[in-house]
Amino acid sequence: MADASTSTMFLAMSFVALLAFISGLRKIMRRGEWSRTATMAATTLILNVTTVAIVITYLGKWQKVTDSFLTTFWVMPGLGHQAWRGLSLVLGVLAVVFFVARVRRRDVPVNIPAVLLVLVALISFGSSLLHGDNPFRPVSMVYLVVLIACTVAPRGLGVHVGVATCCTIVAIASGFTFLSHQDFSVFPCTSDAPDKCGVLDFNFQGVLENENALAMFLALAMPFVYIAFGSWEGITLSAYIVALTLITGSRSGSVAAVVTFVALVLLRPNVRRPATAPIRTWLLYLGLAAALIVGIVLPFKAENLDAFHGRVYLWLLGRQALSDPGNLWYGTGIFGLQHMRDAGLIEYSAVYSMHNQWMQVLYSTGLIGSVLFVAALALLLWNARATYGLVIGCVLVPAFAMAMTERPWPIDTIDWLTWGVPAVLLSYPMVRSEQKSGGSEPVRATEASIRSTLASDQSNFLGVGSGA
Repeated sequence: MADASTSTMFLAMSFVALLAFISGLRKIMRRGEWSRTATMAATTLILNVTTVAIVITYLGKWQKVTDSFLTTFWVMPGLGHQAWRGLSLVLGVLAVVFFVARVRRRDVPVNIPAVLLVLVALISFGSSLLHGDNPFRPVSMVYLVVLIACTVAPRGLGVHVGVATCCTIVAIASGFTFLSHQDFSVFPCTSDAPDKCGVLDFNFQGVLENENALAMFLALAMPFVYIAFGSWEGITLSAYIVALTLITGSRSGSVAAVVTFVALVLLRPNVRRPATAPIRTWLLYLGLAAALIVGIVLPFKAENLDAFHGRVYLWLLGRQALSDPGNLWYGTGIFGLQHMRDAGLIEYSAVYSMHNQWMQVLYSTGLIGSVLFVAALALLLWNARATYGLVIGCVLVPAFAMAMTERPWPIDTIDWLTWGVPAVLLSYPMVRSEQKSGGSEPVRATEASIRSTLASDQSNFLGVGSGA
C-alpha cells in the first residue's frame, strides 16, 4: 500500500498538475479556443459513466463483490447505474438533435471514416439479430446515434480542447484520492499475479472501477492533453498522466502511456500550426502498421494458456467460434461474449471485450466488419498525411499500442471509453484542397486556407452563427 511519503508526493504532483491545468485553460480561453466544438466534445465525456464514477468515489459508495470465479471487484450501486442510464439518454437525445440540425445545412461535409464505423456497428446489430438476440437496447442505440452524429460533426482543435479538459479533470480527481479515498483507489498487489503491479509496489485505480480502466482512459487521453494545452502545460500534464498510469499496475496501459509520451515529445504534433513533415509522418505510419500487424496476428498464434494472464484462453474461445463460416463472415454480434459468460466459460470481468481490438471487431462483426473498420482507420491516416499526419498518428498511438491485449475502442455499445471514437474521428480539420489553374490536380492547402478551415471547424457547432 502507499505510505505517507508516497501519498504526499502524489498529492504534490496533483497540485502542480492542477496549476498547470488552470494555466493552460486560461490560455485557451484567452485565445478564444473554447468553441462550440469544444463543448460538443466535452459533452461526450460529461454524459459518460466516468462522471458518475467520480461522484461515487468521492461519496464512498462503491460496492465490493466476489463472483463465482472468486474474483473480487468493485461495482456501482443501483443508483449509480440509474444515473448512468439517465446521462446516456441525454447524450442520445442531444446526438439526434445535433445530427438533424447539421444535416439541414447543405454545405456540411460528410466524414467518410465515421460512416464506415456506423456500418460496422450496424453489422454487429444485424449479426445479433441473426443469432436470435435483440440489439436494440439503450446502450447500443445511444452509441449508434453518437456515431451517426460524427458523420456530420465539426472537427479540429475544439475536439482536443474539450476532450483534454474533461480527461485532465478525471486524472487530477484520481490523483487527489490519495488524500481521502485510498481505501478504494489504492490496493495491494496480489500473489497470484506478482508481475501485475504498479512501479511503486501497489496498484491504483483512481476514480474508476479497476486499474486497467484508469490506465486505458489516461493513455487514450494523453495525445489530446498534449496537443490541446501545448507549451509547458501540455508536457507537464502528459508527464503527470504517465506517472499515474505507471502506478496503476496495468501493463498494457503503462506501456502505451510511455510509448505515447515518447512519441509526443519526439514528433511534436500541433493542430494549431500543422507542418508538413513527411519523414516523421511516414515513420509514424510504419510504426502504426507494425503494431496493427502484430495485434492481428497475436491472438491467432498464441497457444500457451498461461500467457497474457488468461487472454490466450479467451482468444482460443474466439477462434473456435470463428470456425463457423457464418460467424467468420458477419460475427457473433453484440452478445457473443455475454453468451460465453452465461455458459460459464469466462468470468464477469472478461465480458467487456476479447482483450484485443482486432479480434473483438472480427468476433463481433466478422470479416466484413473488420475490413470496414481497418478501412476507416486507413482513410483517416491517408486524408491527414499531407498536413495533419502527425496529429492523427499520435492520437492513434496509444490505441494501437493497447489494441494487442485490450479493446480501447467500443464498436457497438457505450462504456467509459466511448468518447475515444468520436475524438479520433474528429481530431483534425478537413483540409479542402485547392485546384491548380488550368488543371485538375489538387494542391496542398495554403496556410491561409488551413487557418480558415481550423477557425471554421472550431467555432461551428450546430451550423448557426460563427461565435465561439
